[in-house]
Amino acid sequence: MKRSRGSDSCPAAASGARMARRFVAEERGVALVIALLILVTLTVLAIGGMFAASTDTHLSGNQKGTAQALYAAEGGITDMIDKLNTDAVYTPPAPYSTAWAPVDLTATLNGFSYSVRVRHKVDEEDCDGDSDTGEIVKYDKACYPASPIPAGSASAYPVEVVTSTATLGKYQNATLVEVTKQKFTVQNTGALTAQSDVDLNGNIYIDGNTHDVNGNPSVTACGGALPSVSTTTGNDVTLTGSPTATPAPVNTQADGAQPDTPCEALGLPSDCETSVLASYVVAAADVDPMNKSIRWVQGDYPDDCLDGTGLLIVHTPGFDPKKCNAADAAYDAAWCAAHPPANLGNVTGNCTFKGLIVADKIDKLAGTGTIIGAVISFTEIQADKVGAGTLTLKYSCAALDEFLGGKVNYKLAWERQ
Repeated sequence: MKRSRGSDSCPAAASGARMARRFVAEERGVALVIALLILVTLTVLAIGGMFAASTDTHLSGNQKGTAQALYAAEGGITDMIDKLNTDAVYTPPAPYSTAWAPVDLTATLNGFSYSVRVRHKVDEEDCDGDSDTGEIVKYDKACYPASPIPAGSASAYPVEVVTSTATLGKYQNATLVEVTKQKFTVQNTGALTAQSDVDLNGNIYIDGNTHDVNGNPSVTACGGALPSVSTTTGNDVTLTGSPTATPAPVNTQADGAQPDTPCEALGLPSDCETSVLASYVVAAADVDPMNKSIRWVQGDYPDDCLDGTGLLIVHTPGFDPKKCNAADAAYDAAWCAAHPPANLGNVTGNCTFKGLIVADKIDKLAGTGTIIGAVISFTEIQADKVGAGTLTLKYSCAALDEFLGGKVNYKLAWERQ
């Protein structure tokens, strides 16, 4: 039987076809493996990314919670410092003793509960393991760094250790601050102390005789009588209408003898605006009413009423009356434009304020209100128009002592625990 032509190549062709099919199948297998490897890799990367994102979110949440706990703890510190100034429960009595231990102050802030403890700082000089009253650390900036504090130093106060711990669930933070007190020595030379012309009009009543904290005449009050109004040489005190000013106003203070700044007015160091008073800055809306408080408004005081007790400061940081007085050798127009005086404004309400008011400028004290204590104006820019009403201003060093507390808390050290 004869074979057809070309029949000898059929086995080879069949073999090639089989090899081609096998090659294709193997390529498909390799591609599948590669695809699976890529898929696995992408899956691992995705899982890793999700884990990293989850970790970052967790860490971010922890950081946020911890930061919020810190803010709450610092809020507790501020709360306790205010209590040290105003609340007899938290004010250490003299003579100072290590037995003094007021109850912890507890409150909440932004959902966090905080607990604040205060105690006297002691110096364990004898290493006997207990704290003797004689080991209470005292501080006097006027004497610092002299040690020990001179016996009988009237301005030496104990150093208080204030510890605040804030907690919300698993988040907790603690802050410790050491504070002491700086004594106020108010530098007023009259019931109303000024550095400019003073215009008294209307039926305003200013009395520089001594009064108690309720405005009653008192021969036993601290200190003696002062002029009703005291200003510097060359300035006039004008009485228009039916004002009462007793004892008689004076304009005998030498230029530079009256205070120019809150620090000078309070008898504090020249850096007190940043080292002592900065923590008492508030918006004007948060001032009225006050309760044995210290409030510093860094701008004009818009309210028409003065109500409460304590120290009210209306002052632009850096304001210098001499630099804003065109007649003074220190006059600096650019400086004055950048640091304009803060104005107490037009006080016309029927309110009662006990304590000290210091302001860069006072436009008017009028209305039917009462001020028991003292008022100091720094301005040398224009005449203070004080009056045009029946407002009563009675000098009372007793009110200054009681409602200012005679002192202010001064931070010595701050530590985050």
